[in-house]
Amino acid sequence: MTRVTQVPAASTGKSAVAPRVLIFSQHDTSRIKALLRKNSIPVVTRDPDAIICYGGDGTYLLAEHNHPGVPKAIVRKSEVKRKSLTPAQAITALKRWPSRTEERMKLDVTVKKARGRAIKLVPAANDVIIRNERQLRALRFNIYVDGRKVTTDEIGDGVVISTPAGSGGYYQSITRQTFSCGIGIAFNNIVRSRAALITAEDSVIEVHIRRSVALLSSDVEPLTRLDAGDSVIIRRSAQKARIILP
Repeated sequence: MTRVTQVPAASTGKSAVAPRVLIFSQHDTSRIKALLRKNSIPVVTRDPDAIICYGGDGTYLLAEHNHPGVPKAIVRKSEVKRKSLTPAQAITALKRWPSRTEERMKLDVTVKKARGRAIKLVPAANDVIIRNERQLRALRFNIYVDGRKVTTDEIGDGVVISTPAGSGGYYQSITRQTFSCGIGIAFNNIVRSRAALITAEDSVIEVHIRRSVALLSSDVEPLTRLDAGDSVIIRRSAQKARIILP
C-alpha cells in the first residue's frame, strides 16, 4: 500500500527554505537547470534533498539504487504517458518544500546458496525476476509463502515477484493486470496454467530452485546466478521509495 505524506524538513538535516536538487539523467538537462535557477532552487551534484529523475524507468531505478529514500520527482523524456510530472510541475512541487510525497514499498532480497552462504541484494523498488538461464532448459521450482508451500514442482521459464509500483511492468505483461496493495507473484510461461498470486504486504516469500540454473535480476542490480538447491527470500523492506507528487 502506498502512503501520501509530507516529508519533514528535519529528516534531511537541512533548511526547508529551498531544497538542494540533483538532476539525475543521461539527457540534456539544460532546460530543467534553467527552470530551477529561475526559481532560486539550488542545483547540486551531491548530498541532495530531492532528485529530479529525467528519463525513463531505468533512470528512476538507478537513481533510487544510488540515492535510496531521497524524494524523487519523476520527469519522463519519453512521450509515454505514465505516472510522472512535467518539468514545470516538478518545479512547482519543489517550491512548496517540503513537498508531498507518496511512499512506495520496496523489497528486501536475500539469496541463500545451497552450501549456506547468504547474499543480500540492494532492496528492489520494482520487481525481482527469476528465470531460466538457457531457453532450452526449463526451471523446476517451488514457492513458499510464510513457510507454507503454495506451489509444487512448477516447470517453466520462472517467476516475477513485484511491488505495486512495479506491477505495471513485467508483471503486467504476464498477467494483463496490476495491483495496488500486497506483493504480486506472476508465473512466467509455466507448464500448468496458474493465476498470479497476491500476498499480504508482510508476507515472506521463498522461491526454491529444484532443477536447472536460473538468473535473478532485481531492478538495476547485476544478474545473480542461482543453482539447483538455492533459494531466494523476498520480504517487505524497511526502506521505502519516496515519489514527489504534483
